[in-house]
Amino acid sequence: MAQAYRLKELYPQSIDAASKAIKVDPRAAEPHMWLADSLRSSGKLSDARAEYEQYLKLSDFDSKLAGKLNYYVLGYLAGIGRKKRAAQRDIWSDLRSLAWFGICDCERQAQHYDLAIQACQTSLTYDPKDPYAHYALGLSFMHQAIKTGSAGGLDPALRHLERTVELNPDLAESSTAKKNIANIQAYLRTAQPAR
Repeated sequence: MAQAYRLKELYPQSIDAASKAIKVDPRAAEPHMWLADSLRSSGKLSDARAEYEQYLKLSDFDSKLAGKLNYYVLGYLAGIGRKKRAAQRDIWSDLRSLAWFGICDCERQAQHYDLAIQACQTSLTYDPKDPYAHYALGLSFMHQAIKTGSAGGLDPALRHLERTVELNPDLAESSTAKKNIANIQAYLRTAQPAR
C-alpha cells in the first residue's frame, strides 16, 4: 500500500501505510524505502534521510539474496521509467542506488552540497546510467560553486548535466539541465582570460 500510494503521489497515505508496515515488522527494509521517498517528496528531509539510512542498514546483505525482496519492487522501478525484467538487473543494486539518490536529493535540497555530492557519487556506483542522480549531482556541483565562489565545481557540474540530457533528453530535468549547461558555458567563456 505504501508503495502504491507513493506512486500515486498520495504522500500522507503512503507515510501512514509505511509506518503501519514498519510497526508490524521493523526489520523489513522496503517500507523504510517507501516511507523515505514519501517523506522526501513531502519536504521532510531530515526524517527522509534517516529512513533511507535505515533502509540501507536493513538491506545490507549479499545481493545474491536479492530474490528475497518483494517482487512488487519491480513495479516501483518500472514506475519511474526503468523497464527491466528481474533477470536483467540486480534489484538490490537498483534499490541501493535509489536510496543513495534519495539521500543525495535530501542533502541537495538542504544545501549541504558536499554531502549531496558524496551520496550521488555513491548512487552512481550502483547505477551509472541514472539520469536523476547525474542531474542532482550536476546541480550540487553547480550550487556548491556558486555558494563558495569557486568555479572549480563547474566542470563536473557541466559533465553531469550533459550526461543527464544524453541519458534521457525527454525528462523535465533535462530541459532544466540544458538551461544550466548554457549558463555554465556562457560563464566559463566570459571567465576565460584573454590571450
